[in-house]
Amino acid sequence: MTPNPRALALIREAETTTTLLVEGVSMIVRPDWRLSSGAAAWTCLASGAERLLKLTIGLSAEADGLPWPADEIRHTYAHRLLLLRPDVDRALGERLGRAPAAAYIASLVELVAGDPYLPTIFEALAQWSDSTGRYRDFEMLAGHEVQRNGPAATWEAAERLTWTARPDVLEGLAMPDNRSALVTMRSELAGSVLRWWFLHYRAWAHGVFGPVAKQHSSSLDPRDIGAIRALTSRLLTGL
Repeated sequence: MTPNPRALALIREAETTTTLLVEGVSMIVRPDWRLSSGAAAWTCLASGAERLLKLTIGLSAEADGLPWPADEIRHTYAHRLLLLRPDVDRALGERLGRAPAAAYIASLVELVAGDPYLPTIFEALAQWSDSTGRYRDFEMLAGHEVQRNGPAATWEAAERLTWTARPDVLEGLAMPDNRSALVTMRSELAGSVLRWWFLHYRAWAHGVFGPVAKQHSSSLDPRDIGAIRALTSRLLTGL
């Protein structure tokens, strides 16, 4: 039987999404990761999140008997993460009743909605996704006006939010060897990304976004990736 090119494209896209998110999460929890070298991690996280959200938009439309919304995905959403995410959140809420275990998915929605770091993380990733973020220094070299605070400043703001929840982190950061505290701090942010990602994996797996998403959901399971298995085992315990 000749493989269905469209089905293969969906498989590859889901795998690419997972690969990008894994790489991004892996980078930010490394002891030697610094904001000054954040480009690779933000590129992976922003692109992975964008792909996951766009796949969800497309598969949701098809589950409702509509054509794949190519123009909407390409032009309306483009790289606008702060437009994509609320729309997918809204669709998730509207479709929650389609899940056999709706109460379980609702509990994950509530957990992610109450995450103290995720809005700032997505703001940083959205700033990076925008061409004026990715090419901020080129814009400055060209003599163009740029926003005063770029993705690095916003990501740093997310890191600072952890200090309230984890006073031990703030104390550790003041130590001469603060690598352990840096990893702890950034693991807090990685946990936010992982719980958001896990929610969408579970929503796919429970049929919230249609049968095709359910069929391909296993490709999105963050717990099934060797590179971050220990991290997900610790940060997704009980979910």
